[in-house]
Amino acid sequence: GFSAHADQRGLVSFAEQTRRQGPLQQIFLVHGEVPAQTALAGQLAAAGFTRVVAPAPGERARLVP
Repeated sequence: GFSAHADQRGLVSFAEQTRRQGPLQQIFLVHGEVPAQTALAGQLAAAGFTRVVAPAPGERARLVP
């Protein structure tokens, strides 16, 4: 998981390294305040990650292998 409170550059770098190992279909931002999540989502989008989601509190997502 990612934390929007951590170093955003480091998180984008981690996502890029993970993508190099295989397909990275979607990123969920599940921690942090909305402005930090929005900023991180923008940086991820600029790095080519098109499916970045920040679910609302209580929202559920189904993860499939």
